[in-house]
Amino acid sequence: MENWVPNQETQIDDEDVFVDNTQVEGTSQATNPKKRKYAQRAACWNDYDVLHIDKVRHSKCKKCGTLLKTESSANVQNQTTLNFKKNENGENSIGTWKHDEKRIKKALLNLFVVGELPFKFVENESFIEYTNALNGKVILPCRTTISNRVTDYFLEEKAKLFKFFNNPLSNVYLTTDC
Repeated sequence: MENWVPNQETQIDDEDVFVDNTQVEGTSQATNPKKRKYAQRAACWNDYDVLHIDKVRHSKCKKCGTLLKTESSANVQNQTTLNFKKNENGENSIGTWKHDEKRIKKALLNLFVVGELPFKFVENESFIEYTNALNGKVILPCRTTISNRVTDYFLEEKAKLFKFFNNPLSNVYLTTDC
């Protein structure tokens, strides 16, 4: 029988289960005089509480509550990387991206039209630096090119509105406040 006495002890549910949140520095007297107890240096221990159930060391995840048998930090590190929970939204966080010059220019034009920015803003040093930081492949047009493209953008949007209003299923309701 081992007589293990922690510095801090928290009772959980059972008399045989307690949490040890102390960090041991250097060497100290351990339960087994042959083994030296070292500080927990692995970053994975920030996410786990150390538990002793029937004098066997376990770790409980602070986020999901998973209980692991741990004699070393290798098991915790492996399980942490293996047991990632799936994204509940069903969206992937990693994806591919394709450089599409046409899409970028349309988004830039939309930024100037919807944001009501002056066309000379495209030649601002900070804006150029910001755009290059996002994607170094983008070649920004000059302000005269943007002003010429605004008329094309207007005609495209006008054609979309005519198409929408000529549809017999579309209704427009006007309300006024008197």
